[in-house]
Amino acid sequence: MLPVPLRALPVSMTLLQAVARQCTTLVMPVKHALGCWRPADLSANVQPMLATPGHGSFPAGHAVQAHAAAAVLKALWAHLLEKADAQRLGSLAERIADRVGQNRVVAGVHFKLDVVAGKKLGQAIGNWIVSMAQLDRSPLKKQDASVAPPPLTASISAAAIAEWKSASRG
Repeated sequence: MLPVPLRALPVSMTLLQAVARQCTTLVMPVKHALGCWRPADLSANVQPMLATPGHGSFPAGHAVQAHAAAAVLKALWAHLLEKADAQRLGSLAERIADRVGQNRVVAGVHFKLDVVAGKKLGQAIGNWIVSMAQLDRSPLKKQDASVAPPPLTASISAAAIAEWKSASRG
């Protein structure tokens, strides 16, 4: 089924962009409120390889986004691929997400703790989105209507699954 060119997956790309935006919306107020120092703020010996953002370092936003995206992709692939293939790609997505966080430490713009927190938060956000998009194959109980997913969320995930299937055939 894979590889599929990204241009063949506009709904999936929109879904992942929405995941990234949701992560940013949730993380930035925390970063601003906590105002945690970055490595270069504590030592002149640290020379970051990237421009150091002007907001706090905790939690690592790139790690949040990467792990949330990995959770959503893993759920999509669970619908589309044989179990072994879905697990293999899911593991790869998690390793790439881990690498995103590690690279921010190596670049000198985050501490390891920032990345650990970013990973945990990203996984939680990703799992919440998976649940809201009904990608976890466990439909909400009828009596639990107060937390029912927005119809748009469920329809976007269904459209993303359909376009992966279509793209893999074409």
